[in-house]
Amino acid sequence: EALVDRLALFTAPLLLGDPEARGLFAGAGAPAVRRIRDAIRVADLAAQKVGPDILLDAWLREPR
Repeated sequence: EALVDRLALFTAPLLLGDPEARGLFAGAGAPAVRRIRDAIRVADLAAQKVGPDILLDAWLREPR
């Protein structure tokens, strides 16, 4: 449905985990992507350091 045009994702230099945790992009309405070729592609990816964190900024486009 192309509801999201742009993605801004902050990541921190920390590793946390829980075997019961859902994936970052899991949820109601999220498409199941099982093959790399079916993944949603990003365009104009940029990375910027913000304090100890990293900001990833990208525009989304439909998979081919």
